[in-house]
Amino acid sequence: MVVEIKSCAREPGQRTKIAVWSNDKAIDPVGACVGARGGRVRMVVNELRGEKVDIIPFSEDKRDFIAKAMSPAKVTEVRLSEDGTQADVIVPDFQLSLAIGKMGVNATLAARLTGVRIDIKSETEAAAEGPGAPRRAVVAAAESAYAEGEWKTNQESGAMEWHAVDGSIVSQEQWAEQTSELATGMSTRLANQPVQELKG
Repeated sequence: MVVEIKSCAREPGQRTKIAVWSNDKAIDPVGACVGARGGRVRMVVNELRGEKVDIIPFSEDKRDFIAKAMSPAKVTEVRLSEDGTQADVIVPDFQLSLAIGKMGVNATLAARLTGVRIDIKSETEAAAEGPGAPRRAVVAAAESAYAEGEWKTNQESGAMEWHAVDGSIVSQEQWAEQTSELATGMSTRLANQPVQELKG
């Protein structure tokens, strides 16, 4: 055995997350699955008719594994409960919606992949609430006007911009401000709303 699939989570038609591992330290399991210039994973994506596929390196360190499972979002911090069954995941304000995903799919798949209940907070929320403050994953960002779209790099400035499906473009600074206002206004209403039930 060179490369092993440790776990897999899928929401058909939307996204698949696959955690891979190698017993040979000389082998990059992610690179082996992606293939030269993405050739191998592209064939899988084509078979799935364009469904997004995230190939993630498995880690015995649960915090590290959870952080990687949140791809494509970048994670600032993972606060894991003592029993290892629940984690508060802190992300930059402007990546809150990206971390949650459309209709909460990214958060749900990350939880299913790792076997850990995941609550997502922006850095602003985490700072205001303090370490370990309990709250369910904020899915409010998926309800905002900019919920559907993708992050792209501005070719001139090099800055990241959110390109919404309605054609609007939002800078990181604007996104952070809007997300912070959204989270502040909706956190009370959504505090006890659970992430989608994980399917077997």
